[in-house]
Amino acid sequence: MILQALMVSEDEQTAETLIHVLTQFGFAVTQSNAADDAEIRLSEEHFDLLIVDFDDPNTASAMLESARRL
Repeated sequence: MILQALMVSEDEQTAETLIHVLTQFGFAVTQSNAADDAEIRLSEEHFDLLIVDFDDPNTASAMLESARRL
């Protein structure tokens, strides 16, 4: 079974590094750089792991709250 991860980050370099590490652990990673796009993906697909990396704590908090509701 392949675990599914959703990475939401505006920082491409950080995202690339984390994707590399996660694939080493057997995760299939979907990347999004926008919170609204990630929320749509969360409502349509199942993910075993959600990583949220935003400089703005309000955006990060809203993204996590949205994930909890789903």
